Amino acid sequence: MSANIENERIIGALACMDTLRKARSVTKGKGGDSIARSFEKLDAGIELVLGTAGNVSPRAAGVLRTLAEIVIDQFQNGCDIESTFDSTWTPTSTMTAEEVAFYRAEFAAESGETQAA
Repeated sequence: MSANIENERIIGALACMDTLRKARSVTKGKGGDSIARSFEKLDAGIELVLGTAGNVSPRAAGVLRTLAEIVIDQFQNGCDIESTFDSTWTPTSTMTAEEVAFYRAEFAAESGETQAA
């Protein structure tokens, strides 16, 4: 993978994390929301995610819409996924290939396993 492509991928991943944090605050359930309001929040969160992705094919938009709906549904229902955005966890999609390899080797070593190359 060229450095430019990898850089663009990382920029997209970081933008996704930022967008999901925003979507969480926009869509989080209040307990007293009407069904209509819950769906309005869901749609707003999905549109935030799709807007961050930019121009994508209809198929890719379908994939992103589905993933966004799953995540936002979890936000609205107060599931534990929210802790992901409050922690220091860093998705490997925001790392270079070298950083991913280092992270995975370190994780395997800490768990007492060896990692296949």
